[in-house]
Amino acid sequence: MALTARDLHFAYPNGQEILRGLSLRLAPGTCLAILGENGSGKSTLLKALAGLLPTPPGALQLDGTPLDTLPPRIRARHVAFVPQSPSLPDCTTLEAVLLGRIPHLQGEPTPADLALARDLLRQMKLEEKALRPLDTLSGGEQQRAALAQALAQQPRVLLLDEPTSNLDLRAQREILSLLQELLQQGKTAIALAIHDVNLAQAIATEFLLLKEGKALAQGTPRETLTPALLSRLYGVPVQRLTLPGSPTAHFLFG
Repeated sequence: MALTARDLHFAYPNGQEILRGLSLRLAPGTCLAILGENGSGKSTLLKALAGLLPTPPGALQLDGTPLDTLPPRIRARHVAFVPQSPSLPDCTTLEAVLLGRIPHLQGEPTPADLALARDLLRQMKLEEKALRPLDTLSGGEQQRAALAQALAQQPRVLLLDEPTSNLDLRAQREILSLLQELLQQGKTAIALAIHDVNLAQAIATEFLLLKEGKALAQGTPRETLTPALLSRLYGVPVQRLTLPGSPTAHFLFG
């Protein structure tokens, strides 16, 4: 199930244009990393792809069906979005994850729903905090709970806004490993906004370099991750280093 955007625009009511003619395709088994400075439109793009912002009719399509024609409940079965600062409910961690099952439920959660939620908590290293009030968790733990809630939707398109921003290095690697497993299953497409170019290389199959709401470059890592393009994107000198034993180059900024 692919999500496509064609000539996507978005402007605020005051006329300020944020997204300017973006086109992309999120296909199962692929990961698009969106790079850009603050204010470049990364978060806005993810919200638009999630169907949370008004966009031109037909600009977004899910397997050929205009996204804006799908009822929210149906859309939530296929597309999940995790913002950078999730607004989480007043409940336990387990209850929060179970909320991700709502689009699929006909009534109360089933034993299978509960088993899925507990398995996701285990994968997020939150199993021991399942019955803890959500607001007693750390910021990083809350972020992992929000990701578990999104995964409980069993979406075919997963949209993540800075999913590793509040996590320590070990937790970052664990989350990326989990997302890599999802990609390897070949059923889910992922798009994520991220600042760490070197970290993004561990998972992304494609990159979108977003500058002032427009695509500065778009394509494979080889096509987009060049010192010249990254320097234009961020406005600072960029050096590319190849470390012994590393399959990818590393970039130094500034």
